[in-house]
Amino acid sequence: MKREEGSHGGLRKRIVSLFYSGEDAESILRKLGSYPPKRLVAPVISCLYHVDPLVRWKAVSVFGPLMARLAEEDMEGARMVIRRLMWSLNDESGGIGWGAPEAMAEAMVHHPVLAEEYVQILISYVREDGNFLEYPPLRKGAIWGLARLARERPELLERYDAGQHLGRYLEDEDPEARALALLALVRLGHGEDRPALRMLATDKTPVVVFWDGRLQRSTIEALAQEALGLQATG
Repeated sequence: MKREEGSHGGLRKRIVSLFYSGEDAESILRKLGSYPPKRLVAPVISCLYHVDPLVRWKAVSVFGPLMARLAEEDMEGARMVIRRLMWSLNDESGGIGWGAPEAMAEAMVHHPVLAEEYVQILISYVREDGNFLEYPPLRKGAIWGLARLARERPELLERYDAGQHLGRYLEDEDPEARALALLALVRLGHGEDRPALRMLATDKTPVVVFWDGRLQRSTIEALAQEALGLQATG
């Protein structure tokens, strides 16, 4: 192994180059298989702050299976990483916590124990009576995380009534937050019974959302009609 590649900066550069390769998360992790999961966590988290949204979202995608591997080897180590992300969202941390809610959700998608232990924390980020994230971009990240979990672990969100806390975001001033709340609620079976949701099926506001593993340029109207159609056909 080259000395530069063995350093944190060198490893981060290699990871970023793999993110630009177009390969999926599992393929990228296979190419990084000579490194223990714990060694990869810090450089992947640092990519959540990258200026390029493609790199940031690739970091989120890779973080999930990476955390699943870490949890299988060292569950307490995985918990410490999640707590580190939680701390980054705390005002006292002095940071901003870019990408933390999304990365937490992706870890929960890939590991059931992490999902059970931290899903209520993720839900609390969108609750005014919880650990409400005041900064809208971070809160939107939590909504994305709940939409992601609604797709993969809907029963878990239903257990904690996540739908009742997401409904208010169908009228959020941020169009992407509206779109993400819509995607979550439809997956949770709250489609046709919400007038605000049905109204979004005529909302032509353009949005850019990371969904189905890629950044998509669409409109709320198109996302709503597709989501409602998926619900109707099962």
